[in-house]
Amino acid sequence: MKLMHNISQDPMYFIYRDMIGLEAWIKHKFNTKPQEFIPIGKVIDETYNLIITSKMENPAHYHQDEKKYVKKNYIFRFKVPKYANGHIIMEVDGEKLLKRPENRIKQIRKIRYVKTNE
Repeated sequence: MKLMHNISQDPMYFIYRDMIGLEAWIKHKFNTKPQEFIPIGKVIDETYNLIITSKMENPAHYHQDEKKYVKKNYIFRFKVPKYANGHIIMEVDGEKLLKRPENRIKQIRKIRYVKTNE
């Protein structure tokens, strides 16, 4: 159990975890002008191509402020809770997230299996 907790917060395995519940910021990947990351709220759902967010605090009202972002068009920053206190910010190219969350999580086993057999 402790191993899975470490893997979910390890930067090397970050793209294999589920992003739901994390605070997020975006920056458009194809914009030629320099730009800042824009806060988009909390991730409430994730599909193969989309990340769906809401800035509402109450889960019952998420659908009122729901926004959808195409993963491949953005660079994302996520605020990930740390082991004890605080958090870390992880920056990910949306192209690396182009899979269903449940399939990304399954890939951790494949990676660990390959590494132990070498």
